[in-house]
Amino acid sequence: MKDRLLFLHGLINNTEIGSNNVDLKQRYNELKQQYRNAVKEAKLSNNVKHIERSNKKCKAAWDVIKLNTVSPKREFLSIEPDQFNTYFINSVKEIKNKVINCRPSNFHNNLTSNNTSSLNVFKWLTVTPNDVLYAIKGMSNSDSLDIYGMTNNLLKNIIVSLAEPLSVGMHKSTFE
Repeated sequence: MKDRLLFLHGLINNTEIGSNNVDLKQRYNELKQQYRNAVKEAKLSNNVKHIERSNKKCKAAWDVIKLNTVSPKREFLSIEPDQFNTYFINSVKEIKNKVINCRPSNFHNNLTSNNTSSLNVFKWLTVTPNDVLYAIKGMSNSDSLDIYGMTNNLLKNIIVSLAEPLSVGMHKSTFE
């Protein structure tokens, strides 16, 4: 089948007779579709034989799946740590300058006014280290890496050390 397909391909592309012959092009396209289907069938059959011959059928099936799926390529950026830190330090300074330059009086007056009929009542609560511990303990047990390279299990193991600084940071960012 492959030889016939290559022959027709050469005839259509390399001769004047083949390039103008509509019937020949139609036969070529039909044969090309049959060839693609035959290749798909052969691949499927080979995968089924591989899985059936294997002692660990489930593992063999997953190996076939992994080979036939496209995995996204992780893109690594080469950013120096100092450049990374400087960016975030400067971004905080920019945000702070924008907040200082805005007029908070109207915002503050709206929050402290006695006219609550038009405003929803909202109250900030203090986040305690126990709240942080409770939230982290509620996370699932997983060793999957997040974008920072941390896992839920790692976070659960070190949260006792981080609960206090996290709660202080949240408190300061909310009330100051």
